[in-house]
Amino acid sequence: MARPPEQSSADPRLSVAVVARRLGVAPTTLRSWDRRYGLGPSDRRPGQHRSYTSEDVARLEAVRLLLLEGATVAEAVRLTRSATDTPHGAEVGADAPTAVLPRPSPPSWPARLRRLHASTRQMDADRVVAVLDQAVDAHGVTATWDHLLRPALAALGEQWRSDERCIAEEHLLSECATRLFHQLVGARPVTARRPVLLLSASAEGHVLPLHALAAALAEQGAPSRLLGSTPTAAALAAIRRIHPSAVVIWAQASENATIDVFTRLPRIRGGLQTLAAGPGWSTVPVPPGVARANSLQTSLDLLGDTARGRRAPARRGASPLRPVPPAPRPGRPAPPGDDRSPE
Repeated sequence: MARPPEQSSADPRLSVAVVARRLGVAPTTLRSWDRRYGLGPSDRRPGQHRSYTSEDVARLEAVRLLLLEGATVAEAVRLTRSATDTPHGAEVGADAPTAVLPRPSPPSWPARLRRLHASTRQMDADRVVAVLDQAVDAHGVTATWDHLLRPALAALGEQWRSDERCIAEEHLLSECATRLFHQLVGARPVTARRPVLLLSASAEGHVLPLHALAAALAEQGAPSRLLGSTPTAAALAAIRRIHPSAVVIWAQASENATIDVFTRLPRIRGGLQTLAAGPGWSTVPVPPGVARANSLQTSLDLLGDTARGRRAPARRGASPLRPVPPAPRPGRPAPPGDDRSPE
């Protein structure tokens, strides 16, 4: 009668509980992967508990890595099997080439949005930051803001009208996004000397879009100073002390959009570009020379060379202001954190 192969001390067998702890998943998850995808332990001796070999663990670790990068379990299992399965008849030895696991295709925006919604509902801050960070790494700040953050915030804004319990989720998402934007600003080298000064109207409570703009400017090597909601006198004092290349004033709602700072700007050597950003300015007349921006990309385009350290255009009179029609919007207030850009 054939004897079962002896266990090698160089290749220990591990239990389900040990492997689960190593991967950071629940034992029930491993059993589910075994039932649904055949991703179980290969050491199945009669009368003994099933145990994982080092090769089994390596495959599971590869699957776990692909899941963190956005793959589904089925896709991760398929990719690892196609990369590690040995063709029939081939010998496996020391000289066998090491399999290189292919990277999954980047998840689509809808897939990222589903993951972001799920992580936010679970109040998993680390996972929320990870989803946002992966999107920024793949597509940049502006695309992540337009295709992921704003839609997520808009959805939460619709929900809190009928269910105030989701306000906590909106606050968590905003805080996680702010944390990531801060990290991005601090991690990018600066190539310009004069910063862009980012303010919100004195009565404006939403500043997340300014954090997004600061991070997007940092991607271009442009420094910024973000002060948020600032009274007029304090804003003017800051402009005199900082000598910015541009001043951006954000307003979410038209009742918060006041032109006091724009009408009292000090003269700054080298020029000073001015930008009224956000949907709150859409129906508010602004002084000549003040540009309007109702999206993150438009703000970047208008700031352009000025933010990157090239000479700012001198403030001078512009063509007479024409009435600005209101943006086509439903007759309801914007949800928290959503700039509702029409672009």
